[in-house]
Amino acid sequence: MLLDEFKFNNPDDYIGGFSSHPHRGFETATYMLQGEFSHRDNQGNEGHLKAGDIQWMMARHGIVHEEMPIQNDAVVRGFQLWVNLPSGQKLIAPKYQDVVSARIPEVSLGAGLVRVLAGSYQGFDGPADDMAIEPDYFDIHLDQNGYFGHTIATGKTV
Repeated sequence: MLLDEFKFNNPDDYIGGFSSHPHRGFETATYMLQGEFSHRDNQGNEGHLKAGDIQWMMARHGIVHEEMPIQNDAVVRGFQLWVNLPSGQKLIAPKYQDVVSARIPEVSLGAGLVRVLAGSYQGFDGPADDMAIEPDYFDIHLDQNGYFGHTIATGKTV
């Protein structure tokens, strides 16, 4: 597993993006905090992510794709979560799931907010489905002195 933050602060800087490159054997989640990204692949899939959106790319048995930031006056910032797949899941067909921000459930904590990107929290289920992995993946915003707690289901790994 790998969690990587990407951030481009200066709209005057050239951002090359990530031109065509292969992936195999894992799933990635690209979660946009600010700015926009476009993507396309050798299977004919295309998409456009904006702030608050998330994309699950199930590379599985292999895909060649590119991810390119949309350069405008905004900061481009987000996270990519990479998860290696179990051996039995590495040979199924690749696919994408682009989820717009409005479809992501938000749970009020009183002293904060939880966006349920994947998995389940307090009866709210994230919108991603058909993943080889079943993560609980949240965007948690806490006020000063706020608290977040989550019980991990039996059999899950943290």
